[in-house]
Amino acid sequence: MYQFKNLQEFISLFLFILDAIRSPDDFHLIFNSLRKYLEENQIHYAEVFLAPSRMISNGLDFHEIAETIDSLASECVRTGGPEVKYLIDVSRTFGSENASKNLQRILKLKTTNIIGIGLGGAELMGPARDFKDVFAQARSEGLRCVTHAGKDVIGFGAGEPDFDTPEHIKEAARVAIAKGLTKYTPVGGTLSLKKAVAQKLERDNLLSYELNEITTSNGGKQCIYNAFMACLNKGDEVILPVPCWVSYPDQLKLAEARAVSVFCGVEQNYLMTAEQLEAAITPQTKMLIINSPCNPSGAAYTKEALISLGEVLKKHPNILILTDDIYEHIRYDNFNFYTIIYKDYFKINFLFNC
Repeated sequence: MYQFKNLQEFISLFLFILDAIRSPDDFHLIFNSLRKYLEENQIHYAEVFLAPSRMISNGLDFHEIAETIDSLASECVRTGGPEVKYLIDVSRTFGSENASKNLQRILKLKTTNIIGIGLGGAELMGPARDFKDVFAQARSEGLRCVTHAGKDVIGFGAGEPDFDTPEHIKEAARVAIAKGLTKYTPVGGTLSLKKAVAQKLERDNLLSYELNEITTSNGGKQCIYNAFMACLNKGDEVILPVPCWVSYPDQLKLAEARAVSVFCGVEQNYLMTAEQLEAAITPQTKMLIINSPCNPSGAAYTKEALISLGEVLKKHPNILILTDDIYEHIRYDNFNFYTIIYKDYFKINFLFNC
């Protein structure tokens, strides 16, 4: 059995195989390889979860895919091979309507080789209750239902809300398109956008910034990466309270800087203390990252906690402060949000906010 060097190699090969399937005949090569593997390892029964969305984007029809895998599985058994059963992703595209249509296509085949249905990963981010009728019918027909099986599951895997884009934002986008605002913009953002950012910071955070101190990007990740690449040199140390957002360490590696992880356990509410910060500072310390409220822990620093960190940092004026405040408005229990950035407190700093 081939041993993959890493997950990326496996994903690349997997996507290559899916992209290679552009006609029913292509399935024969893939299925024969699967059969060979099963027989060599003396496996007489296998269940395969098939997500056909990429094949459909290559021009195949869902019914054609289901019919082909059913035929191949039946032929395998007739010729003395192992039993291969399929659980198939019925979503095709987002929404319960397509899932229902694809379930009907499976039922019309009257096959015993497709034993269940499921939903692709993207649907897990939406309300599972939208698909409960599809799952109910599948069960009534004797099919298994995999993944969340119609239960209302809240997915924390992707950093996005579980509701649709608000209508006023959609309308603003439509108006902008109608006005022809579809060309390249200044790299740091349009003048009107910068003005809106400045107004937000002054209104919500009591922070006053000139427009030439504000830049925007495609998202927080790009802004943070740009800051790392612009400010950090090989061997610079960056103090990083952990648990932390998974992208920070890899972005620091790309900047050839070294993450100095400061573990903040549950006993301290996942928040770094002033004593920990002081202990982590060395002559090579270039930057401190503060993410409050924090992804993934949800922990947020109080005003008093930030002041205690600030007192340490005032003794080290050359340390840059990067505060990632994008979850400013996601807080509970009447918690009051504060940012460590105050222009009259620190001379050099970076504030990231969405």
